[in-house]
Amino acid sequence: MITLRNHRAALSVGAVLLFLTAIAWVLTLYQTAQMGAMSGMGSTMTPAISSSSPLTDLASVLTLAVFLPMWTTMMAAMMLPSITPMVLLFDRVSRSKAGNISPVLKMLPTALFVVGYLLVWTAFGLVAFAVGTALSALGSHLPTLAAYRSIVIGVLLAGAGLYQFTPLKRACLKHCRSPLDFLAHHWHTGHGAAVRLGMHHGLYCIGCCWGLMAVVFAVGLMSLPWMGLVALVILVEKVLPHERWLNWGIASLLLLAGVLATTGHLPGVMA
Repeated sequence: MITLRNHRAALSVGAVLLFLTAIAWVLTLYQTAQMGAMSGMGSTMTPAISSSSPLTDLASVLTLAVFLPMWTTMMAAMMLPSITPMVLLFDRVSRSKAGNISPVLKMLPTALFVVGYLLVWTAFGLVAFAVGTALSALGSHLPTLAAYRSIVIGVLLAGAGLYQFTPLKRACLKHCRSPLDFLAHHWHTGHGAAVRLGMHHGLYCIGCCWGLMAVVFAVGLMSLPWMGLVALVILVEKVLPHERWLNWGIASLLLLAGVLATTGHLPGVMA
């Protein structure tokens, strides 16, 4: 009876995650279409060096107000599939400790865990936005830097590839690939603890995936093929076996992409 109840709960949580992922991708598609129709907006949304004029304070605030919901929606679309094993295990453990309460209240800690996770990625987006704005301002003062955009993108991609071999990458990926071990070492009971645990896992996830996410910024936030490809790579890296071979394969692809970007031959990247 307990096993059947756990199975139904897992199916319910999985269905909710699938639904949220689908909604996030639909909203991302819509946002992409809207941004594509807005002249000049795309250049303020990515950290590429450009020769455009500096943003005023008001324009920066308005751009940030557009960027944050778009970024959070993108993170939900790209990252929810890869954290599904962690969320399902968290939900199972949380339910086992919840006692005799309503099903809705039993799901609340799981929802808070996901909220905490997305909060960390939102903070990451704020940092990336600040870096992008600074680069745009730098490009406006030094217009010749725009000519080196392909080199900047190539270096970012190659750097992401080399990061795959670092101890920090391996340590963070180990936590992401081992939900049981993560919860055994970091579990605390309570709604506030659920948010903090989601944020804690989000930090490990950023340590694991920031290089791959830099690819999205490098090629442009509105590039749906690249978004889909990076999301697939993150999912494969976290859930499939043969971790070492996957790591080498992903690193090799990123290094190759860096070389192609530097020479201006990477598909989907404007020189």
